[in-house]
Formats: sequence, C-alpha cells, structure tokens
Amino acid sequence: MDLGELSPGDFLDEELDLPYYLAHFHTVANSVVESGPNRGFIDIAVWRNPEQQDPANARVMENVLSFAYFYTKDRPWNAYRGSEPVRARLEAALRFLMSLQDDQGLYPWPGKSWSTGYGTAAFITKFLGETLVLLNGTPSIDSELFDDVMAAQRRSLHYLLTEQEWYHFAVQFPNQWTCIWAGAAAYLHLRDDDEIEELFVKRLDDSPDHFQTASGAYPEEHYVDWNYTFGTHRSNERMTRHYLLQRARGRRQLGVLRTMLERWLDLLSYNVLVEPEGRGFILNSAVETRSTRRYVDHVAHPEAQEIPLARAFAPSSRELAEQRARTRAGLDQAWPEVGPLRVGEQFGFSPYTFMHRDHDRWYPTDQQRQQAIQLLPYVARQSFIHQRVDSKLAIHMTYVRRPTYYAAFNSGRRTHAQQRLGLGVLWHPVLGTVMQTQSDWQSSGTWGTRAGGASREEAGTSTPRFFVDGNPVAPWAHTNRDLPTGDLLITYSLGSGNTKSVEFHDDEILVTTSYAGEFTEDFPIVFYPDVDDVVREPGLFVLRRDGVELRVEAPGAGRPSFPISSTTIHTGPPHAFIFEQVDLREADPLAGAKRLGTMRFSAVDELSYRISIAAAS
Repeated sequence: MDLGELSPGDFLDEELDLPYYLAHFHTVANSVVESGPNRGFIDIAVWRNPEQQDPANARVMENVLSFAYFYTKDRPWNAYRGSEPVRARLEAALRFLMSLQDDQGLYPWPGKSWSTGYGTAAFITKFLGETLVLLNGTPSIDSELFDDVMAAQRRSLHYLLTEQEWYHFAVQFPNQWTCIWAGAAAYLHLRDDDEIEELFVKRLDDSPDHFQTASGAYPEEHYVDWNYTFGTHRSNERMTRHYLLQRARGRRQLGVLRTMLERWLDLLSYNVLVEPEGRGFILNSAVETRSTRRYVDHVAHPEAQEIPLARAFAPSSRELAEQRARTRAGLDQAWPEVGPLRVGEQFGFSPYTFMHRDHDRWYPTDQQRQQAIQLLPYVARQSFIHQRVDSKLAIHMTYVRRPTYYAAFNSGRRTHAQQRLGLGVLWHPVLGTVMQTQSDWQSSGTWGTRAGGASREEAGTSTPRFFVDGNPVAPWAHTNRDLPTGDLLITYSLGSGNTKSVEFHDDEILVTTSYAGEFTEDFPIVFYPDVDDVVREPGLFVLRRDGVELRVEAPGAGRPSFPISSTTIHTGPPHAFIFEQVDLREADPLAGAKRLGTMRFSAVDELSYRISIAAAS
C-alpha cells in the first residue's frame, strides 16, 4: 500500500490510527506461511510477546481479525477489500487455527498449565466472534470454511459453558471468563441456537455472584487488578453489550451487565483520585494483584449515556475532537511516514485495533463530565469514613475523607505477593494526589516501616483493629458501609512486640511506630519535580504548590532523605487498543511530569510523625 497515493483527509476522525496499520498490513499478510505443516501460521512477532511466537500458540492467530477487517471494510482508502491474495491468506490462517482445536474445542498454548488451554479458547471465541461477524456478508470467504469456523466456535462455546473444573478455576480470572460472554454474544448474533442461548444466559446470570466480589471488584488472582479490568474485561463487556443490544432475546441480560458495571464503578469511585484541571486520575494501586497501573487518563463507556457516574472517567466530546485535530495535524506534517512496523513488540500489530470499530460509542459534554466528577464520593462529601469488606477474601479497604484530605488505607489478608498494605493514597483538591504506595515485587515506593534492610512490614498480611472515637468497629462483620463519624484509629502489629497506629483527625494524620532497634519510615511522595517547592529540615518535609503545602513533621527526627527512587507516575496511556484511550494531555506542559520519590525518616525504637495539608504559611 502506497500511502503517498492517499492523504489524511481520506480518513475519518475515528480512523486516524489506521494509516500505520494500512501501511504495514502487507508485511503482516505476507508473513503467513505458504506451505508445509504450518501453512497458514502468521509467522511474525507483532501480537503477543516474541517468546510466544510459536505455531503451537493459538493466540498468535487472533490476528485473523485484522485480515478480516481489511478484507471486508468498504472504505475509499482500503485497496485490500475483496483482494484475492488477502482472501487466500485469511482462509489459510483460519484453516490453520481450526487445525489447532482439539475435539473438545480447546486451543493450545505451549509450555503452560492445563488451565491456559481453557483461557486460550475463551480468548479465541472472542476474536473469532468478531471475525465471523465481519465475514458474514460481502465479500465472503469459502462457504464451507465459514461453516467449519462457525462449528468450531460452537464447539468451544459449548464446552466452555458446560465444563465445571475450569469454571471454578476461572473465578480467579474474570477477564478470561468474560471473553466467553463476547464470543457467545457474537455467535448468537449470527445464528439462533437455543442450547447455546440457554447456557450463555445461565452463566451470565450467575456472573455477579461468581465473578465479582462484595466490594465490586473483578478478582484477578483474588482481588482487583486495574489493568485487566480497564482493559480485557472492559473490552469483553463492551462487545457483549453491543451484540445483546442487537437481539430482542438479549435485552434482559443487559440488566446483568449494567448491575455489575454499576457495582464496579462504585468501587472505582473510591479508588481513582482526580487530578486538578482534568489531568486524569491517579489510582490506589497498592492493592493490585497481577500488573501495575498507577494512572489512568480516561476510560470510555458507551453505558455512560445511561449511567452518570461513568461519565466522570470518559473523555469529553470536546477533548476528543481536539485530540483528533492534533492527530490529524501530525499526520499532515509527517505524511506519508507513519513509522516502522513494531516487530518484536507484543502490541506491534494488535487485533484489538479492529475489535470495537463498529461497536457503540458515546462521549459526554464537558458539563456532563464535570457534573459526574461531582458524584465521586470524596468530591461530593467533605467528611466520612467508608469501609468495603470482602469477607471471603478477608480484605478491608477503608476510605477517610476530611475537609483537608482524602486517604485510603488497605488492610487484611494479602492475596497476592505484589500487594502492599497500609496507607495507599493521600489526596487534596488543589495538590491532587501527594502520596501513592506502589504495588510491585520490589519494596521501593511503598509506605511503611522497614528494619534491617528488609522489605517493608506492611508488605505482608495485617490484622488491624479499628476504633472510631475510641469505640471498636469490626470490619469483617459488614460490607460496603459508612462507619460512624469521628476520629478513626487503626492499630496493628509489626511482628513480635512491635506496634503501629494511624490516627485520622479532621486536620491531620498521626502515625506512631514502636519498633525495637533501628528502623525507617518511608513515605512515597507524588510531585512535580520542576514545579513543586520542596523543603527538608530536621524532622520536617514540606511540599508546596499553588498556595497549598503538604507537611510531614517528625519532632526529634533528623533531616529526611528524598528522593530514594524516582518513578514516573504517568507516561501516557498504554494499551490504547483496548481502552479506546487517547492521549488528551499531550498539549499540557505538566502531562506526564508527575513523579514518585520516597521520603524517609530514620529512627530508633519509636517515631511519631504528623501529616497535614493546609494553606502555605
């Protein structure tokens, strides 16, 4: 494809990401093996990690969706529509994928446990589902092959919807299971099948109890993972909703999806901290289980048309138009250059690019989004203590709003090794997030106590006690409730004979640690290195911006060190192919500039420090 024969003006605003894919499609298409036992294998590492580029890995073949898109899309810029060479490669790729399926309907992923065969099959049903929808028209492929692929799709869906052992395992990985929602919804869009319909409806109706916790989380390896839920699960949910809307028999199940989404948004609203001037959201990331996500620019929800809270996290129609204008200007300046094909990158040529192009979209106005931000609990109310408990997992998350700050405290049973418990985030309306504990396999960038060079004490399970105005409250006895108003005290042990307490008052947080011998207290600061004024004196750390200051005072302690580490909180929106996420902040001089630096006090036997945020003195 010679882009020089086209111009950016040939592409609609929502197609401005496609010139890169159009320019490099010939390379991907010509990578299809033409002969031998692997005939039809897409032999180029542009989807999945390079080490997963293996003919026995069915997930590589999810890029049949990309082939189907270019083969069928009727647009003036698409010279590949109806192309016989494209059809030959697409049909070969589909036949190769069919050859990988076993009699049960599963597909292989080499070198992994038994469970990944089920997960791979679940993902394949999703990508094949959208592929079949595209091919169910003109131009078409070989009719017998189309019927064979439909039969293979049904075989996978039937087995996955009836198999019990993996179903119970998949409760730990909702992003895999909800792929079946999407695959089944697309299949039923094409063919009436009473048996698959009945199985699908039963599993979908069971999903709120099986695949969502009492707090609203989709438990990836036993608790929330922002990346997987914003990404894969959100994609599954969006595709399922789209096809349910097309069928009268599917309308009732839309209520199940909406109920789950509303529960999820309620949890999310306590854990995403809006940055001033609309610069996205910083996350309570310490509780993540599988990946690491510190920041989200926005997440678009078509359901935001009916669910006002979802609008808080979406790009506004104005922002989207401005971003598209910037993208178009950039294309005009560089045309026809679109950059080289990103061979060796997991998302170098992602089929997700083509997954949702024909699915529903909706964006709020600036006013609608601002009204939705006012619905966020820490914006709507100036004072509360809210607690969410997942009794099965013994996890309790406590959120404290006071006129001068908002904080999240994570405690209970640590369900994954990368989680870090204790004080998770601290926020102020003017400064935005000023403290964030990281979830990671490493010990850097996390709040808490460290002794003898060991990892932080808060890295492990904690069983704290909670008191409001001196009266004990039991978090494991309730779910998702406001605690009585008053001063909150949280106490817990740090190993044998050592203790720690955190007191949340109206104008300050008081932390007291009793620990035999030498230890340090770490406080991960979120800051603008070229904007914020930082002061360090004996027993005092101050951060100032816009007439407001964060003060951390430890009487009797030495001068705090800062920073120990410096990690970028926001480098732009990753995985845009899943989130339908665009970088709205590229024209903002502060976008991507917020960093993380760990401030540390050293002490012996005991240390008390106060945290306050107020007008600068």
